[in-house]
Amino acid sequence: RHHVGDPGQPGYDESHEQLDGLVLIDLPDFDSREMTHRVEADRLLERCDVFVWVTDPQKYADARLHEDYLAALRDHQSVMIVVLNQVDRLADPAAVRQIQADLAGLAAADGAGEFEVLGTSALIGTGVDALRAQIGEVVAAHTAAEQRLTGDLVAASRSLMSAVAADEPPLTEDIAADLNRALAQAAGIPVVLQAVERDFLRQSKARAGWPFTRWVSGLKPSPLRRLRLGDESSTGVISAEDVRAVLGRSSLPPATPAARSSVKLATRSLSDAASVGLPTLWARAVDDAANPTEDTLADALDQAVINTPLRANDPFWWSIFRFVHLLLALCVLLGGAWLTALAVSGWLQIDLETPTWGVVPVPLALFAGGILAGILLAALARVLARSGAKRRRAAVEKRMDAAISVVAKKHVRGPVSAVLKRHQQTRQQLQAATSR
Repeated sequence: RHHVGDPGQPGYDESHEQLDGLVLIDLPDFDSREMTHRVEADRLLERCDVFVWVTDPQKYADARLHEDYLAALRDHQSVMIVVLNQVDRLADPAAVRQIQADLAGLAAADGAGEFEVLGTSALIGTGVDALRAQIGEVVAAHTAAEQRLTGDLVAASRSLMSAVAADEPPLTEDIAADLNRALAQAAGIPVVLQAVERDFLRQSKARAGWPFTRWVSGLKPSPLRRLRLGDESSTGVISAEDVRAVLGRSSLPPATPAARSSVKLATRSLSDAASVGLPTLWARAVDDAANPTEDTLADALDQAVINTPLRANDPFWWSIFRFVHLLLALCVLLGGAWLTALAVSGWLQIDLETPTWGVVPVPLALFAGGILAGILLAALARVLARSGAKRRRAAVEKRMDAAISVVAKKHVRGPVSAVLKRHQQTRQQLQAATSR
């Protein structure tokens, strides 16, 4: 150890002022045959702010210097100085310049940067003042530690860049649609839609059918009630809160093995598409995010089904047909009673005058016309009911698709997107760090 004294002490000159605060460490030779020398050099290099690489004309192209150090410290150009010592051993100045150029070219090839190689001779003092001045500039700037840390940050970021991809794969609409279809199949949506359609037909017949036959519809069980998805409220609208409070679960049949396989295939396809080009660790994270536990997904799908309203307000034509059917039924009853009275009076040989419409007796017109008109109106009601059932099915299917999409986003697409978002943030931060 050597301590440079204060002004006025022996051995001090004014050139020492520019080195005030400098701690200069002469490291052991890293190419020594003693392994402990290299270990000690590597240990101290991790703690130094500025590196002064001193080589000579015989060893300036040594592979260990370039491969193990200059190339490894390529992000620390701002805190490195390259020195070619023992230039006094070269008699020709042109040879010195040639070797300096060769050393600068090798450093550039290592990726360490562009250096102005200093030529020095510790024996005769050549270039020592220039080296002292360059070290003094670094000391005076008071930024060596910050630049060293910046270089460490860039080097660490560069090493981590291999752990991220160049970009994130997109999640296409086709993949999301395939996943939604598979989840809908697993949730039993086709069964629900079929029950909705049958329930609308049953209600149409019960509300707007021929009064003398529609009572039969009331004896048939509700397709939705059998699935624990419907009620018989007067409004025809299911309350999601009531369903959750009273039912908690539906009675839909469990997903078939084919439906479960379809879900696994869809989640696998999404996972594969979302991990294209990603490193292994990120691809595993995507795969884990795209495959929630089967029970969790099944419960979420079941809740999505029972929380989705399956009915709407009654169609306006139900009331109209109901009213007209009641009028026709009254005509039939009135005509039937009138005809019965005429038959009884004829049996009793009581002559009653019967009004006519043209050549048709009014009682017969009321009775037969009411029946015929009722049959025709019931047929029209069936046509409207089939059309309304399809519209109701389409409306419920749209609601179900939205509910299934929410489940897919929350339990599959959302977690996958979160992983890709973290990857994007990591990549962007590493890119920003390496561009310092």
